[in-house]
Amino acid sequence: MTRPPADLKRDTAVERLKNAPGWYTANVSDDWSFFSPSGGVLMTIALRAMQEELGDPDLRPTSANTLFCSPVPSGPLEIRVEVIRRGGAAAQVRAALSSTSVPGPGLEVSATFTRERQGPDYTISSSPPSRRSSVPCRCRGSAPVLQEHREPPGLWSSLVGA
Repeated sequence: MTRPPADLKRDTAVERLKNAPGWYTANVSDDWSFFSPSGGVLMTIALRAMQEELGDPDLRPTSANTLFCSPVPSGPLEIRVEVIRRGGAAAQVRAALSSTSVPGPGLEVSATFTRERQGPDYTISSSPPSRRSSVPCRCRGSAPVLQEHREPPGLWSSLVGA
């Protein structure tokens, strides 16, 4: 019997535990393993559990950081999700993913989910002044000249509305 080809959407699906709020299970196949499952696949599973916990498809992952604590083998997984902060436009969430068959912390993910919204439009009409760096370049060949970058006066305050 032939196995179906690996499918990231199917293979990273999570299931909410009905009697344990914030807890999810998943099962990662050997299809995603070299020695152990790919870190990106494990991170995807954690992010999918986080998205499920938020329950709002308009909140999409904007940034995520992962700490890989110990190897996670293929097979059954558990994911513990906690919403740290939730606002109208963004939510910060963390998840801990680990194997149910091997002890160890697995991985920890912290992520920010945001809602798409219109941002400010701005144009910088002039480029910053160009000055040679006072630090000499001791490079061989034709290395680029190092330059000091200074923001035009008032640029930052105009961007943040201060």
